[in-house]
Amino acid sequence: MNIGKRRARMQDLARLPLVLMPVDYCLRKMVEAECAKAGVHPQVVLEMSSPEGILQAVAEGTGATILPELYVRSRLPRMDLQVIDLYDPTPRHAVGLAYLTKRHRGLAAEEFATICQTTMRDLQSDPELPKRNRPRERTAG
Repeated sequence: MNIGKRRARMQDLARLPLVLMPVDYCLRKMVEAECAKAGVHPQVVLEMSSPEGILQAVAEGTGATILPELYVRSRLPRMDLQVIDLYDPTPRHAVGLAYLTKRHRGLAAEEFATICQTTMRDLQSDPELPKRNRPRERTAG
C-alpha cells in the first residue's frame, strides 16, 4: 500500500484499512484516543499482538499501521515500508521512567536512566533525529 505522501492528516486515516494491536493494548488505546481527537473512526481490518507481525502484514499489503516511530525506523532497512508523519493533530505520548524511590539504583540502572533522559531531550530538541536514524555516540565508562 503506497499512500504517496510523506505527511498525512489524521483524518486521512478514516479511509485506510489499519492493522493495529488488540483493543486491550495500551498502544491501541492511545491510537484510538488520537483518532477520536481528530474525529476519525479507524477501519481496523486485522489485530495482532506482535509489532513485528504487524509490520509484516503491512509489508504484504494488508493495510497501514501506527507504531512508535523509533521502532519502525529501526526495521525499515529490512522492509519495503514508507513512514508517514501524521498531523492535525500530531499524535503525542508522554513517557516516564518508573522506579522504587526507597531502593538503591545500581550503576546500570543509573546509566539507563541517563540514556533515557538524554534521548528524550535530544528528540524534543531535534525532531529530525529519529528520521535520520543517526547512531548515538557513547563513551566507555
